[in-house]
Amino acid sequence: MKYLFLTILFMIPVANQGQALGFISEKGKIGYIDTSGSYAIPAQFKHARGFSQGYAGAEENKKWGFIDPSGAWVVTPRFERVKDFNSGWALVETDKKWMYINISGETLDAPEADKYYSFRDSIAFFKKDDKLGLFNTKGTIVTQPIYDEIKPFIDGYAQVRQGELWGMVDNKGGIYIPVKYDKIGFYSKIGVWADLNGTLGIVSNGNFVPVQNAKQLWDFKYDASLTPAKAKGKVGFVNAQGEWIIEPSFYAAKAFNKGLAPVSDGRKWGLVNEEGKLVRHYYFDEMEPFSDDGLAAVLVDRKWGFIDTSGNIRIPAAYFMYQVRPVEINAKKLNFGFNNGIARVKLKGKWGYLDTRGNLIGNKWFENAEGFSLTAK
Repeated sequence: MKYLFLTILFMIPVANQGQALGFISEKGKIGYIDTSGSYAIPAQFKHARGFSQGYAGAEENKKWGFIDPSGAWVVTPRFERVKDFNSGWALVETDKKWMYINISGETLDAPEADKYYSFRDSIAFFKKDDKLGLFNTKGTIVTQPIYDEIKPFIDGYAQVRQGELWGMVDNKGGIYIPVKYDKIGFYSKIGVWADLNGTLGIVSNGNFVPVQNAKQLWDFKYDASLTPAKAKGKVGFVNAQGEWIIEPSFYAAKAFNKGLAPVSDGRKWGLVNEEGKLVRHYYFDEMEPFSDDGLAAVLVDRKWGFIDTSGNIRIPAAYFMYQVRPVEINAKKLNFGFNNGIARVKLKGKWGYLDTRGNLIGNKWFENAEGFSLTAK
């Protein structure tokens, strides 16, 4: 039996945010296409990166520089390695030394460090004597190196660890959640799950609220008001106040989006609404949360397809799909499924993109096709 290998990555929304380009390869060369499938920059680079804040790293004659959306060099190739632009700065390596440059080639007067990290949300980590600190885009230290671990920032907030305890800081270096928890989830404006001395609960509006009998909690996603929680061997859903809104009765469950969440009885998967009512009976072998496009990936007889919010098949289950780690955007985890209208797919050894109707964008396949990213500065 032949399978269509489907790997989902992402596309960035383009409305009022500039053009989005995906980089592809043909005959061993990398170029960039727009969302219609037409070439924006012909395939010409041996190595290149996706666009980030208006520029993409590209290699020529074994040296790296940066190009703009027309393919013109804005930073001439002269570096051994480069990272992506973020918050106006990119890390580059020359003579085995890393530094930050802006698009004019000016360098940032950064704090002395043993290791530097790329900017996110106008803040960067630096390591000094095995401890991590934070500095801003002016090179000013906002947090001295006191942390043993810092997770990537999400919407201006990051988990931090001192010794065995976790908390959360903002991108100004301020304490958002005190460092006193055994474990802590990723940031969400709805709430953050945490483990305080073996008790699981939700941190919301600065307060820790225990969730009765909870043995496992998941991150709030998609700004949904409910998140999965496990108690007495079953999974239900709680709100940011730690209240059980849907009692634990499922074998497994995943995040709500579009008012629906995948749930399992241990054999098959169906859909439940925010009142806890099963609105799509247990039928699928596996199911992922809905994307913001209103599509959810479903597995039937080892093949993946997509359903809409009515539970109807939008794209028939005809694909073999596996997830790879996508390029991160502000550290946010992207959907296993459509992201802003485009999915990256593989068929008979070639790569291309599908739209939400299942059509092949540009009616063209490539040797390789990576995710789309914005060209806006």
